[in-house]
Amino acid sequence: MRIGARACAARRTSSPGKRVFRHRKRPEGSQDHGSGDRPEVIEVEVERIDGEPARGESLRRRAVQTLAPVLLAMLIDAGDLATFPGTTVIALPLGMLAGYLFSGFLRVATPWRILISGITGLYWALPFTGFFPLATSITTVTEFFSGKPAEDGPRP
Repeated sequence: MRIGARACAARRTSSPGKRVFRHRKRPEGSQDHGSGDRPEVIEVEVERIDGEPARGESLRRRAVQTLAPVLLAMLIDAGDLATFPGTTVIALPLGMLAGYLFSGFLRVATPWRILISGITGLYWALPFTGFFPLATSITTVTEFFSGKPAEDGPRP
């Protein structure tokens, strides 16, 4: 008598985790298919569910999208406050540079960036505008009435 006769009777198929026994007796009334019957094929659809960003991540992104324009406008007003009458020659190009860079941070389209930089340069160059936070006021009202926060793409 050989030890492991049943193990020798087991034959491995193409899938490593499946064994087929040659001398297996089927119990009476079993649901197993005969050798000629094919089992029913079940088709499965796989739908990929993209994960949404974490709640803290989306909150941070919304806060940056809402507050960034207002904070940059406050910096423009602070720069205007720092320019005194008689510094027009320096204030005009510095204001234009600040307006161009800040609008680029907000992903504004290039024609609007040029227009915003020109207005910012004039705002810094005009005397006695330092005590009126025009940039902050206009930006806050605009963001309040915009309807929805800005997307990741360029602004119109």
